[in-house]
Amino acid sequence: MPSPSSTPRVPSYRRHKPTGQAVVTLAGKDHYLGRYGTRASRAEYDRLIGEWLAGGRCLARDDGLTVAELCLAYWRHAKGYYRVKPRGSRGAIERVRLALRPLRESYGPTPVASAVPFPPFPPSPLPYPFSSCSPPFPLL
Repeated sequence: MPSPSSTPRVPSYRRHKPTGQAVVTLAGKDHYLGRYGTRASRAEYDRLIGEWLAGGRCLARDDGLTVAELCLAYWRHAKGYYRVKPRGSRGAIERVRLALRPLRESYGPTPVASAVPFPPFPPSPLPYPFSSCSPPFPLL
């Protein structure tokens, strides 16, 4: 039986004394909820904690990252990761460039959060031998 200290705890609703605001800290970031003790601040706390728990104890990021920015970040990574072959053949890096082009042209200014064509797969009941995550495709 796990000890009480090893079970994960829900962050507390508390008062920020200098401002009189209600606050909760999630992933090291303070989220101000409104005037401490009000129904509205309690409702905001419940909403944030619900999102946090539903997301596996992390909040969804809403940093406004676009598909074009994501492509650029991956391109920079790929240029350093994939080697140019000795005789000048660019091989893998050229395939990455060709794969990113239609994605960037079609979805460039679209926020990444809304560009996902389908929801993520639910966790598979079958074990996936390569990681603790479910496979990127449904197992039949």
